[in-house]
Parts: sequence; C-alpha cells; structure tokens
Amino acid sequence: MRTSQETIEQQYSETDQVATALNEMTASIRSVEERSKQTAEAANEAHTETEKGQQVVNETTRCH
Repeated sequence: MRTSQETIEQQYSETDQVATALNEMTASIRSVEERSKQTAEAANEAHTETEKGQQVVNETTRCH
C-alpha cells in the first residue's frame, strides 16, 4: 500500500510528464504554423510570377 507521500510524488511526476508533452506539442504546432506560412508565401509568389508570365505571353502573341 502506498503512502500519501508516494501518491503525491507519482501525481507530481505524471503532471510533469503531461506538462512536458504539452510543451513539445506547442513547439511542434508553432513549427507547423511557420512552415505553413512559408508555404503560403511561396504559393502566392508563384501565383504572382505565373500571372506575370501569362502577361508576357499575351503581349507577345498580340504583337505577332
């Protein structure tokens, strides 16, 4: 049979493990968020460059 002190120590240890897991999950979420932002920025830039390219094609075909 466990003493109250042992139970408290086990609860503390388990709470500490949960806190550590939450911190790791938070770090992972922030990392995914940053990569998502970078991907969105790259997609927007690619879209802009595609539109510019389409304009060049349109102007070239009009001139010939």
